[in-house]
Amino acid sequence: MLDLSLSTTGLPCRRTGASATGAFAALALAATRRVDIVSLGDSNIRSGGSGWDDGIAYAMAQRFPQYATHLGIVGSDNDGYLEADGLFPSGVFGATTGIPAELAPYTLPSTGNMGPYQYYTGVNVSTAGNGLVLDAGHPIGVTGMLRAHYGFGTFVSGGGSFKPSWRRDNSPFSGLIEGTSVSAQTGAFGSARTTLDLPADPLRNFPVRAQWSRPASGTDTMEPNFLLLWQRIERPDRTAGWSHHTLYGVGGQSLYDMAAWLIAQSDASLTNYFALLRSFHTAVSQDPVIVIRINSGANDRNETAMPSLGPAPSSDPDNAQAYVDNLAAIVLRIESIFSMNGWALSELHWLIAPTHRLSDPDDAELVSYRDAAKAWAAARARTSVVDFAGMMTAAEAIASGWYDAGGAIHLTQAGYRALAVRELASGL
Repeated sequence: MLDLSLSTTGLPCRRTGASATGAFAALALAATRRVDIVSLGDSNIRSGGSGWDDGIAYAMAQRFPQYATHLGIVGSDNDGYLEADGLFPSGVFGATTGIPAELAPYTLPSTGNMGPYQYYTGVNVSTAGNGLVLDAGHPIGVTGMLRAHYGFGTFVSGGGSFKPSWRRDNSPFSGLIEGTSVSAQTGAFGSARTTLDLPADPLRNFPVRAQWSRPASGTDTMEPNFLLLWQRIERPDRTAGWSHHTLYGVGGQSLYDMAAWLIAQSDASLTNYFALLRSFHTAVSQDPVIVIRINSGANDRNETAMPSLGPAPSSDPDNAQAYVDNLAAIVLRIESIFSMNGWALSELHWLIAPTHRLSDPDDAELVSYRDAAKAWAAARARTSVVDFAGMMTAAEAIASGWYDAGGAIHLTQAGYRALAVRELASGL
């Protein structure tokens, strides 16, 4: 099915939970409806191929079904995945050049290491290995019906085409289903999406890949010019559950850097991103529920840029006032996108997670950030703060092997997963 439009209707969302409050109340709704989690953070987002990206998904999977994979910005890193369960976006397809200026408004936000697009010219560009993979043990459940979504740019003329397909992703790598050819030439610059369903099969016990091309025959089917924007795999039969995405995860960065990056992104690209997330809720007649998780602190201690970027600028760039002011800048930037599109701000929920405990006693600046964040959040609706200092000690982390070999700033996969489980337990 080809869909050339996205819903932009905003409706108030439900904000109830059995015992949860703030952002945790929104996470608890994954038991009865769809909830999307969007993470922003530093290197801890995917440290060592794991990070909070993996940990949050792991913890949510212990409690709730997963209704869809992350929104994979084509060409991005492994955002929103469970490492041990094998969800990996991939695809270095071939030559990439700058896209036509007319298509820039349809791209998605980019940190440089995550997307936002791959644009191809030339003849018969190789497309081997592209697409999203689901391991046989992935919590989304490969035996159920799977719907692959493909987002791409459209052209006035001379646009290319592709033929989506599903294949088995281990030997003998046989094709499972092949879609019809989809043209990107619509007579206008813009964006579109198409889908291809893989029917349920209770006996399916192997990994599967949703591809942009490369059908069972092995013949490349993507033709230039072509702009790939995003991809996602959905369980259309699940109207409840969660999905996790990483919007920003860059090493060495602070809340100041995250706020500056959001401010630098175009209104159009951020609108495109959140419109896509919202569309997976409104498609099943649900009011969107989006939880923004912000993890930072370790690098904020070294911040030198001033003043901070929020409504109450601080000239002391590494103090607690600057920390919460940069938090406010992030919130205001994302809320501005919702307001300009007429979407209800009540769709947004905020989960603030200052860096985990680094030592016994804990780092004094991190303590001040946590205290300031809790005071700031107390005056806000739909906002919660994670206090890792109350959930762990450095001694426990060392004994449990939770600190990375390089030091306490990063955790092992076991550490991220254990603390993510405790994070959810603290509020649910």
